[in-house]
Amino acid sequence: MNPFLLQPRPISDADIWFSSLSGEQATATWHDITINGNNGTANNAGVCLANYFFRGGGAGSDDMVSTAYAGNIIKATEPWSLDGWVFRDPTDVGQVTLWGARRTGPNGGWVHRENAIGASGPLDMDMYQPAYFSLQDVVPDILLQGWSHIAMTVTPGDGAPATIKHYYNGALSNSTTLHTNFSDGDIFEIAGSTYNRWTGFIDTVRVYKKILSPDEILKNYYAGLAAHTPFVTQENLVSQYLPSGMTTTAWTDATGSNSMTGAVTAPPAFDGNDYYTIGNPANLQFTNNWSVEAWASQNDAAPAGSFERLISRDDTGGNRCFILSQKDNTGVAFAGIFVGGVLKSCQTTTDFADNNWHHYMVTHDGVTLKLYVDGALEASVATGGPMDNDVVDWEIGRAQNNSANLEGRVNTVRFYNATLSAEQVVNNYQAGKPVHS
Repeated sequence: MNPFLLQPRPISDADIWFSSLSGEQATATWHDITINGNNGTANNAGVCLANYFFRGGGAGSDDMVSTAYAGNIIKATEPWSLDGWVFRDPTDVGQVTLWGARRTGPNGGWVHRENAIGASGPLDMDMYQPAYFSLQDVVPDILLQGWSHIAMTVTPGDGAPATIKHYYNGALSNSTTLHTNFSDGDIFEIAGSTYNRWTGFIDTVRVYKKILSPDEILKNYYAGLAAHTPFVTQENLVSQYLPSGMTTTAWTDATGSNSMTGAVTAPPAFDGNDYYTIGNPANLQFTNNWSVEAWASQNDAAPAGSFERLISRDDTGGNRCFILSQKDNTGVAFAGIFVGGVLKSCQTTTDFADNNWHHYMVTHDGVTLKLYVDGALEASVATGGPMDNDVVDWEIGRAQNNSANLEGRVNTVRFYNATLSAEQVVNNYQAGKPVHS
């Protein structure tokens, strides 16, 4: 039976409930949507405004939400539970903290954090009693895989060690007993602690003055699963080209009316001579606020070292607008637009020419051009204005200026007439990853 039908709503008797998906997040404040009104105050007036994204760093950085009220709820001698939805940004490879109540001194308090990417025991619950103790889960880098539901319960032992349990996506992942030592007045902090901050998304955090049962934790997980399942952004999608629409002479626009023509001998494979063309339809004549996406794969280490075109709008007659390409001998991805005839470009430092599928997204908001690869922001450049709108066709796999055509694969292309957010980029990547692995 469908668990969404059985368990449509989360457990409602939380004592603190921060939920940005509900629209309760505001400038410098996370509203507690329970009757207790334990609102959280951000250290920075601009914190978490861009789709509940936190930019972390070392001690003293600003992106964090804290509330002193949690000291009245989370007590060392009373039972409590906590759960939330998180999604880690892979560009911050260091140690990051989800939430906690650790004192500024060297001992006491607790934090829930994830270690450096690639480190052993990445998700851990650190307790100070007063000696340091760490309860670690062993699944590597689990918070990089998309939205994750994290829960924990702490049951005091009435003089004996407390029982602490971790849950990941509704299932018990670890349990231990130990003495806890923290002040009832410690400030509860979201997306940070005294020592490091979270980089990525945090959507919902709930604190309970009771022990949630395994069934209640599972219910909270199922209640939030639909809203935290990656999906391709449909809003502002103008044209979409999927593998099912590819033939050797045409590629159907699955969303709009801008179907392509071409000559591709074995789609989605491009041999250096093949390409598709969309033409120059009015609704793809973007200037400001647009996004261009592709799933592509480039053949490894061709000797010429030229930038092979994935998507371009750039001809031999000096009509130049847009370039998304990748260098075949180094695998460096390149994105550029022309503003007043001047190229504004950026490129990665990572080699992506490995014969594997990669997700590319280029966004422009009229101020900054951004290049994302596999969901992560790899490069950006200030443009100072809108992209030129010359009379030139959009092409897939072809260098109209006789530079270099693609030797590789392309099987998904999308055009948006809006600037996708970092979270939307990640969602599109995560949604397409299963069929491009």
